[in-house]
Amino acid sequence: MSRPISASFLERKLRSIVGAGGNNLLPDLADLKGLLVLESDRAEWQRAGGEQPAAAGGGFAAVAGNTSVVQLRNPVGSGVLAVITRVSAVLGAAGRLRIWEAFSIADFATVFVTQVNRDLRDVVTVGDSLACILTGLNSVGAAGSGRNPLGWEVAARTTLEMIGEKDEIIIPEGKAVMVDTTLVNASLDVNFFWRERPIEGEWELR
Repeated sequence: MSRPISASFLERKLRSIVGAGGNNLLPDLADLKGLLVLESDRAEWQRAGGEQPAAAGGGFAAVAGNTSVVQLRNPVGSGVLAVITRVSAVLGAAGRLRIWEAFSIADFATVFVTQVNRDLRDVVTVGDSLACILTGLNSVGAAGSGRNPLGWEVAARTTLEMIGEKDEIIIPEGKAVMVDTTLVNASLDVNFFWRERPIEGEWELR
């Protein structure tokens, strides 16, 4: 939901960014000294820049003989660049967790709900959507695939922060990130936090 803003409100925001106080004229770039913040990680500024923060979780109960994998995929032709900011996982028994960089592949059979981390001033509508798709599979031999897997041995029911506050994974169109376990008959729960924004140029498609 859009709302009008006054010129004075916009000027105050600009002054807070560039550090111009009082009634001083807003400076030219050549007049600025020190650090100039061109982008901010504050959620309200990301949203104003067209980014859509999102979150989703998926998982499976323990099934005898089965392993599990959960995947976040940015489909080909989505028109967005996705950046994972956090991944956490919990394994129901002591064993190994892995995270994979994956290439263009199909979605798994189970589709989980993705949720926009929205501005609460907005009205939630049925048409609101995200490009990335969270899916998973629990079956005999279910496993991640791709390159450069990272693995951890974890205790039962211990939350593992696989991607932390200072780490990010970029998912271009047609790529995915998977979390799996090599352990059979164990529950797996995975939470993804990410943001999406429109692709700005051909170079971001490479």
